Amino acid sequence: MNSKGFFRAGFFKIAFVCICATLLTSAWAQSRYSLNTVGYVDANFLTGSNLIANPLNNGVNTMASLFRSLPDGSFFLPWNQQSQSFDVANSYNQSGGWTDPNAVFVAPNGGFLWLPSPAQITFVGEPWIFGGPLSNTYCVSYGNQTVSSVVPRGQCGLCSDYSSCSPAVPEGTSMWKWNRSAQRWITYIFVVGDWYDQSFNIVDPQLEADESGVFYFSGAFQATAPGRGTPIERSDARLQQLTRNGANLSFQFPTTNSTAYVILCSTNLASNVWRVAQGGIANPTGGVASITISAVTNTMAFYRLVGAATSTNTILLNPSRSGTRFECQFYAPIAATYEFQRVLTLTNPPLQSWQTIATVTAAPSNIVTVTDATATGGKGYYRLRY
Repeated sequence: MNSKGFFRAGFFKIAFVCICATLLTSAWAQSRYSLNTVGYVDANFLTGSNLIANPLNNGVNTMASLFRSLPDGSFFLPWNQQSQSFDVANSYNQSGGWTDPNAVFVAPNGGFLWLPSPAQITFVGEPWIFGGPLSNTYCVSYGNQTVSSVVPRGQCGLCSDYSSCSPAVPEGTSMWKWNRSAQRWITYIFVVGDWYDQSFNIVDPQLEADESGVFYFSGAFQATAPGRGTPIERSDARLQQLTRNGANLSFQFPTTNSTAYVILCSTNLASNVWRVAQGGIANPTGGVASITISAVTNTMAFYRLVGAATSTNTILLNPSRSGTRFECQFYAPIAATYEFQRVLTLTNPPLQSWQTIATVTAAPSNIVTVTDATATGGKGYYRLRY
C-alpha cells in the first residue's frame, strides 16, 4: 500500500475509534444512577480498647440498632465535643442490652468501645454524605482536642479535594491513632503542610471506615472533609402539612410543575424497612402539591417522599447482609435494565471502577430485590445504573 493509501486507512481507523469513543462517552453520559449508595462494613473489634466510628447511616443510629450482640461486660465511652471529654460509660449485657440503648452514635463522632473478647459487627446503611452537591464538604468545629472519624487537612471552605483546601491545619497539630492489636497509640504531627510519623517520615495517615482518631489543636479549628457517598444531589422533598381524616392521610410538598412522586412507608424505623405506599402524578396549586393516601392500620407509621421533580429517580432501600450475601431493594420508576454495581472503596472525587454484579430488567412502579451473593470483602458499596 502506498503512503497515501496508508494515510487514508489510518485516518478511517482513527476516525472509527473516535466515533466509537464518542458514542460510548455519550452513552455513559446519558446513564442515570440511584439517588443514593448503600453498603456494608464488617468491623473486627478486638479484646480491650477499640477507638471506633460509625461508618454507615442506618437511619436510626442508636447503640441498640448498631451493636445488637456483644460480649457481656462490654461498654462504650462516647466523646463529648462540648465538654472536651469522654462521657460516662454505656454498658452492655446480653440479657438487658445497653444501659442507654437510645444513645445516638453518628459520624464524625468517635468513642472507645471496650470488649472482654473479640467481636465482629456488620454495619449496613448509606455512606455518610458530608455537605451539599456544590462543596461536597463537611465542616465541624473542633476545640483544642477532639475525637473524630475525619482526618483534618484544611479549614472549612468550598474544596473539591484535600489539596485545594486552604489554609492548612495549624502547625503542630497532632493525631493519635489507636492500634487495636498492640493496644497502644501511633502518633503523627502536622508540620509545614505535611503529616509526619514518629520517625519524621512524610506520611498520609488514614482512618479505616470503623476507626476514629484523637486530634490535638493549638486552638479552635474548623476542618474540611471530602464527602463520603454518592456526589449526587438528593431530590427528596420535604413532606409538610400532615393531616389525618379517618382512614386517610393528606400531605403537601413544594413543587412548581406536575410531578411524579412515590410515598414510602415504614412502621418500624429501627428495622429500616420501607415499602411503597402510593405513587402517581401530583398537580400543584400555588407551588404546593397535595396528595392523599390510605393510612396503615398500625398504631404508628412513618412516611418519606422520593422521586420529587422527576419521574425517573430511583433510590436503594432496605439494605441487609447475611454471611456473604448482601441484598437491597429499589423502586423501579421506569421500564429499564438496571445494573446493580459494587465498589470496594469509596473515594472523593469518585474515580472508582464500579463492577456490575447483577442486571435486572424491571417493569415500572415495582419494588425490585437485587442481591450480591459474593459479598466476601470486608466492605462494599452499591449503586444502580440504568
